[in-house]
Amino acid sequence: MTDKMVKPPKIKTLAKAVGPDTEAEAFHLSDDESHCVGIGNLQVVISRDGKGWLAQGLEIDYAAGGPTLAKVKKNFEKGLKGTINLHLKMYETIDTLLKPAPPSVWKGTYWAGKHYTFSQISFHSDIPQLKKIVFYEPSAEAVA
Repeated sequence: MTDKMVKPPKIKTLAKAVGPDTEAEAFHLSDDESHCVGIGNLQVVISRDGKGWLAQGLEIDYAAGGPTLAKVKKNFEKGLKGTINLHLKMYETIDTLLKPAPPSVWKGTYWAGKHYTFSQISFHSDIPQLKKIVFYEPSAEAVA
């Protein structure tokens, strides 16, 4: 038995977005090494897109496509987890992800397809921080 103290996770984000039919919620917990992210009651509209299907999140502006209804749902789930992972790598938070789809998307998709409510909890660990862009500016002589 060790005397090592276990550090409790910190709440990084708690958010709520109110839509016409639901209240979407999100949370992000982190102990600085691992992350737990939950998305609840997200409205997702699935509609035809040519020969395939498109799943569009409304409270989070994220979409995925697929050839069948089952595949578009699976692609949405996997892709949203990957998008969350990327936001954690780039920004160390999900705050930048929590943006609703623009009004034109709501207007074009809200009545066009079948509505689903989606929730997921994902765990992310060993996320290396992406390096920031380093700009090398030309010397004054090169600009002149």
